Amino acid sequence: MFFGYRIDDALYAANGLQVGRFHRDMIFSFDGHYLGEIRNQNRLVADLNRKSLCDDGFSPAMSMSYRRQADLPSLDQVPGFADFPAIRLFGSTAYLASRQANGR
Repeated sequence: MFFGYRIDDALYAANGLQVGRFHRDMIFSFDGHYLGEIRNQNRLVADLNRKSLCDDGFSPAMSMSYRRQADLPSLDQVPGFADFPAIRLFGSTAYLASRQANGR
């Protein structure tokens, strides 16, 4: 399923909200928690063995919204990996407020 786009080390949802920052191929949320990683140059997945990783947090930015692209065909999930968090979780600044309220 189409998620969004990358500019430099930032991952943006299609609505323009920055939802992650890249550290090498891994992606971390604004509060520093591991979200997932990029595989095969254009696939977002989550390595279950890395869920406890943390990195420096950041202040999310807004960028331009992006026209949704066609979904790529599904690939078989590799053992030990899960789907990247659903884009609906990052739909608005309400996501950021809920994460901050929960101390994440």
